[in-house]
Amino acid sequence: MRDSFSLDSFNLDTAATCPLKCPACERQRVPLMLNNLIDMSPKDYEKFALVAKNIQLCGNLSDPIYSKYFLDYLEISTKYKDNAIDVSTAGQGKSPAFWKKAFMLMNRCNEKSRWTFGLDGLPTDPPNYRIGQNPKRVWNTMKAAANVGNNVYWQYIVFNYNENNIETAIEMAKDHGIGFILVKSSRWDHNMNHLKPSNPDYYINNPRPVKWA
Repeated sequence: MRDSFSLDSFNLDTAATCPLKCPACERQRVPLMLNNLIDMSPKDYEKFALVAKNIQLCGNLSDPIYSKYFLDYLEISTKYKDNAIDVSTAGQGKSPAFWKKAFMLMNRCNEKSRWTFGLDGLPTDPPNYRIGQNPKRVWNTMKAAANVGNNVYWQYIVFNYNENNIETAIEMAKDHGIGFILVKSSRWDHNMNHLKPSNPDYYINNPRPVKWA
């Protein structure tokens, strides 16, 4: 779905919050940007669902599952079978009842709809980048989604603490019917360099410019 963006494909930042403290995230870099964030209303979400073929919920400043209307978005998407939805999340901090309903709704959406869970390393690795994440809980949520027939992808950003575990992670994903997305980052400025992979094949050596106030 991500490879075919067009005027009827949208990436929506639908929530106002995220519990993690990822150092390369704009929430940490430019906290003033957070002052006016609000959760997108179901009414506004449906305006996109009416015309979209693809909706990606991959917040630049939030995690979509923390919108108070998140389950409403999924419910709306079940009405538009031509609309495929891709939910990108760090995947934790929600009740079993929440996930049960979310998985059920996802199964009623377009067959190409999917979850993309951000987990950078094995479930036993410490969350050295996604600070505040519980990797084991995220992994269990991924497996639970796959077990009930949801399309699930594991997004794995390569860092120095996880670069030697990639093949193991790929095999774990295959064992549970989960897709695998390896991500090479270019964010290696002053507060990220300590996490840079030792193998240059696993990073992009063109860090974005940083503007200082």
